Amino acid sequence: MTITLDHFSNSSKVIARAIGPDAAYQLLQQYGGQSFYISASPTSKHVASKKLGIDVHRALAEIWPNQEFELPVVNNVEKRLRNDMIRDDATRLSMRELIIKYQLTRYQLQKIISTGETVDRGQDQNQQLKFSGF
Repeated sequence: MTITLDHFSNSSKVIARAIGPDAAYQLLQQYGGQSFYISASPTSKHVASKKLGIDVHRALAEIWPNQEFELPVVNNVEKRLRNDMIRDDATRLSMRELIIKYQLTRYQLQKIISTGETVDRGQDQNQQLKFSGF
């Protein structure tokens, strides 16, 4: 599956626009969750420029100058990629095969397929537990 700008949101989309989706994905994988000081006037000597790249530092400086910035974690991008794969697989796999392949409940899969929502693995656990006594 090809990663696109649509797989990113908020600040990660700013980064993806600056350096491209593939490079942004790799950056989030490597440094996601870490904090960096974003200078209003980035140079190649700043730590953020050395780790994130000067193009990313400049893009972030336009929005968050002179602030501490926490690079988003890659989880949300990976969920969106997974959900696109689920929607694609749903055209040729049965619900049972999808459950086995993605280790999600029928409810979670149906929600992803029908609404396009991002669903966490543990999100619906409480709802399922309500019915466990029957």
